Parts: sequence; C-alpha cells; structure tokens
Amino acid sequence: MLVPMEEHQSLQEKVSAYEQELKELRKGAMKMNDENEKLLKRVTAVGASRRPLTPRPDFDTIEGLADSYAYFGPRPEPVGTVDKVQYLHQIAEKLYLNSRTVLGTYGYVSACKNSELTKKEYEDIEKYEVEEKLFNGMDNLKFSRHTAYEIMNRFLEARIADQNATNQVIDALAEYCRVQYDNEAIFPSLQDAINHYAPEPDYLAFQLMLDGRISEFIVNENINLTTELKQKFHSHEETDGAVATKQAFFYALQTLIPLKNKRMWQEVQHYLPAGSGETLINIENLLEDNLYVPSPIVFGLRVQHLEENVLILKKIETLVKELGGTSGTINFVDTMAKFTSTRSLSNIDEEAILRGFNHDKTKVISVESFLFHFQRGDFIDTKSKKEKNVEKPTTVTRPVSPEGDIQKGDEEVED
Repeated sequence: MLVPMEEHQSLQEKVSAYEQELKELRKGAMKMNDENEKLLKRVTAVGASRRPLTPRPDFDTIEGLADSYAYFGPRPEPVGTVDKVQYLHQIAEKLYLNSRTVLGTYGYVSACKNSELTKKEYEDIEKYEVEEKLFNGMDNLKFSRHTAYEIMNRFLEARIADQNATNQVIDALAEYCRVQYDNEAIFPSLQDAINHYAPEPDYLAFQLMLDGRISEFIVNENINLTTELKQKFHSHEETDGAVATKQAFFYALQTLIPLKNKRMWQEVQHYLPAGSGETLINIENLLEDNLYVPSPIVFGLRVQHLEENVLILKKIETLVKELGGTSGTINFVDTMAKFTSTRSLSNIDEEAILRGFNHDKTKVISVESFLFHFQRGDFIDTKSKKEKNVEKPTTVTRPVSPEGDIQKGDEEVED
C-alpha cells in the first residue's frame, strides 16, 4: 500500500523519537538497577533486619558534626542514608553519655545523693530490671524519654482540665491509655519507662504522682518551675534576667523561693558554677531545663521542690488523720483551726482547705475525700509568699562563695 511521502516522513520521525525515548528509559532503568544493587550491599553490610529510610530524609551538617559527602574515593559522593543514620546514632549515644558523665562531676551526683527521693533510685540505676509482672506476657515497647514524656504531658493536660475527676491518677492513666491508644502494652511500657528514668525530675515527678504521694497539679508546677523562675528573674531588681554575678543570682533566687530551709540552700550552693561571688553567670543558660542533660541547678531545685511537697503533704495527711480519729471524718472549722495552730502548715491557703470540703463549710466528710480534693489545685498561700518577698531573706548575711556557708537567720523555717 502506497502512502504520501509527507506521511511516510512523519511516521519515520515518530518512530525515531520513540526509539530515542526507549533508549533513555533503558538507560535510566540500568542506572536505577545499579543504585539498587549498591543500596542492597549497604543494607546487607549493616544487617538483614535493616532497611533504607523512605522517603529520604534531609540531613544537616549540624555545625560540623556530620558529612554530606564522602571524600574517600576519586570524587566526592553523597553519603548514603543508612550510613548517616548509623553514624549519627553513634555520635548521639557518645555525646549523651559523655555529657551525663561531665554533668555528674558538676553537681548531678551530689543532687541525687542529697535527696531521699532520688538516693535509692540513683544507687540502683545500674541494677535496674524490668518488672515482668507489669506486662503479663505483652511486649515491652521500651519507650524513649521523649515518648514517655509526651504521653504523660498529654495525660496531665487532660487530667488537670477534668474538674470532675474522682478516680485516682494511676487508674485515670490506665483508662487514658486504653482510650487513646489501640495497644494494651502502652500502659505497662509507660510505667516501666517512668520507673527506669525515675532519678530524673520529670520521671520522678510522674512516679510520685502514680504512687499517690503528690498530685498532678504539683507535677505541673514542677515541670514549669524554671520557666517561671526565668520570667521572674527578668523583672527582678538585682538582675536583668540574662547575666548576673553568682552572688546576685543566689540572693535573687532566695527572694523568689522564700520558704526553702537552711539545709536545702546549702545544697544549692554546690550546684552553682565554680568561682567567687563576683563571677558572672548567664541566667538563661543556667536555668535551661533539658530533658536529656539538665543543668545541675535545675535538677537540684526541681528535686527539692518535689521533696518539699512530699514532706508537707505527708504532714497534712498525718494531721488530718489524727483529727479524724476513729470516725475518719472531719469538719471545716476544726480542720481550719488545726492548720492555723500548726506552725509548719500555717501558710496553707484557706481556699485549698475549703476546696477539700467541696467549697461547703457545713460539710462533714471523710479524711480520704478531703485529701483527694485538697490536692486538686495550689495549696500554698501565694499572698504569704509575696509578703515575704518584700523583705530581704534572713538566710544569707554575707556573699556566697564556693567555700562559704549560709548563716542561719532567726526566722528560718526549720527542717
């Protein structure tokens, strides 16, 4: 069959274009096959259980910590994703362990050993063993610090927002995990992670809360402690919120936390940077609260805050149970009078005591009900704190130095 010359030439051009396109596709396929073979060799080299990351993540050089290209061949080639991830994992592990070791020499170990709350956990940290009874045959998900903290933080927000909560915190957490996550291993894995990291302030606070020794409100206050301190330092008359002398920082700290006793202030001195009282320090850096490598002063202040609250709540529990006697019930008038006449509890806010009675002064309730509702909010009289901040604290009478001691004032709170 004969066709016009123009149509014949047009068809030949199309065939040539298709042949060229096919040639390019084959070339691309061969290149992709070569890359896949190289990738397969890399994956095989690091273990059959590993696989490349998809989609490919973007990597930064992290201020010289990692390479974007490998220079060991005739020309620079991009470093493979698997190689980068493996290398950065090793670097992260080394930096973390070394940082914690250095931190230990600058007050972390001392802070752990000074508190009854962390002493045993710190001594037993190398002997930590998983409580198999928590899992009942389920897999331990081995949560990282970040994951455990994020789950607990979301739970805290929900728990604090629930003004009608009546169940214990540990029961509420179990229910929260059951509703939010379709995995029965979440709750026991979370408990195990908290127990494992318990010497550290965040997880120690979570552990104390789940044990019923402090409330979720105290945990929230503890987590936000240094953030609030930073804000207060910015408006303090003796510091500009950024840089101050060691002496000015320590003096200002005592005006911002006026109820701490002598022993604790003596301990705080050991968590400060070395140098004389005139040594300049960066307040922002010193009060930086880091989940992985916290500042010794932050660690010490947060653990002390937990210790103070555990002690005061124990005193309150003892007082209320004595007041309840054999009947196990109390009324507002007698309770208020008992708190007022007890020197170590005289700064407890009346509103908190009233909250323990569901804001009804005529009620007669059980001791357990009072203790539960009493802790559902702040209970230290903030007005008393402000009034004490007006006058200079009596616990310090001379500049602070590494070798110095704190002289006891007449009005100091006893241990």
